[in-house]
Amino acid sequence: MIVKKLKRTSFKKSKSVMIGGLVDYILSRMPVTHWILSWQENEQPTSEQVDEAVSLFLRGMGLDEHQTVYALHKNTGNCHLHIAVNRTHPYTQKVIQPHRGFDISDSHNIVAVIEHRQGRAPQLNARYRVNEQSHVVKNLLRREEIKPKPKAEDFENATGEKSAMRIVQERGHAVIQNASCWEELHAGLDMVGLRFARKGSGAVIFVGDTAVKASSVDRNFSLSRLSKELGEFKPGYYSERTFHKPAPEPVSHVCREEWLEYQQERQRVAE
Repeated sequence: MIVKKLKRTSFKKSKSVMIGGLVDYILSRMPVTHWILSWQENEQPTSEQVDEAVSLFLRGMGLDEHQTVYALHKNTGNCHLHIAVNRTHPYTQKVIQPHRGFDISDSHNIVAVIEHRQGRAPQLNARYRVNEQSHVVKNLLRREEIKPKPKAEDFENATGEKSAMRIVQERGHAVIQNASCWEELHAGLDMVGLRFARKGSGAVIFVGDTAVKASSVDRNFSLSRLSKELGEFKPGYYSERTFHKPAPEPVSHVCREEWLEYQQERQRVAE
């Protein structure tokens, strides 16, 4: 476990200092940003390469002066690196929003730089790659993935739990996309614990009592577009279990434990 931009004392003490700073100067609901860098199964980074990767990543994010805790884990099939950064600048006390909130794409850009610097092969589905002229370019062979919106990802970063939007995308996207009629759509969603309903001139998908705008999951899922494919909207029948909030699910078995520990420690410091 490495602590950056903090006095080199014990990890436990450094962690308390970092969390204490969050409590004293909290200007944001989510003052800590958490990323995970993962290496491919056959790759074993050295401690120097880990330090270099963190430095390149923080510099690319504009957070190189911020308090940072990072640790390399080898408890899964892939070496993976947790990076937790206090977005509150230690001197100005301003909360920094990396790349004005559009940090997902930029983080993939930085990963391409790290892979190139350390001579590692990019994944086939990587968003970016470094070309023969050492320029970062889009990977034209990449298959686009459906991911939650930034607000939903903020929730996941803070809690370690899947957002309602991710649950809809994982459980319901294929059901809605492949439905040939409204009856089939409703029946399929009922089987996976979701509900589809009209709301005003649009539609929402319920995860328990949490409504997710259908068009935010996929633009083709707006009520107007679905009506063109499936005909005039018909409400469906849903079983009782779809009205209850589902049990929380971790976004990843890799990071849930660490984020729960952070939440508990922050509460302890606040008390």
